[in-house]
Amino acid sequence: VVSGFKAVCVTSGNVLALAMAGSGLRLPPVGIVADNFASGAVAKAYLGGVLTTTSGLNANWSGFAGRPLFCGSGGEVVGLSGLISGMNWARMGTATSGGIILRVGAITSGALAAQGGTF
Repeated sequence: VVSGFKAVCVTSGNVLALAMAGSGLRLPPVGIVADNFASGAVAKAYLGGVLTTTSGLNANWSGFAGRPLFCGSGGEVVGLSGLISGMNWARMGTATSGGIILRVGAITSGALAAQGGTF
C-alpha cells in the first residue's frame, strides 16, 4: 500500500513498491507516486517533470526551495537532514515552492559530489 507522495522502485515481478534508502533491495527509486493505491491496484508513477503537492505532503522539505531532495526511509522524499548513516543517497530532484522538479539520479553512498566552486 502506498499513500501520498512517495518514492517508488520496481521489485521482482515488475511490481511497484516503496523505495527505501536503507535497503539495497528497494533501490533505485524510479519515480514518485502522488496518489494513494492499494496492493494489486494499478498506480501512476511519475518519472520526471514538475510535480506540485497538496498542503502537508511536502512537510519534509518545506522551505528548502532550490535544494536537492533524496529518497529516504519508507519512500519519503527528504532533504539531506532526512538521511542517516548507512543509507544510500538516491537523488529524486530539486525542491520548489509547493512541489518538486523530479529528476531521479544515480545512487551514491558516502559523500555527495559538489559542483565546481560550491563548498
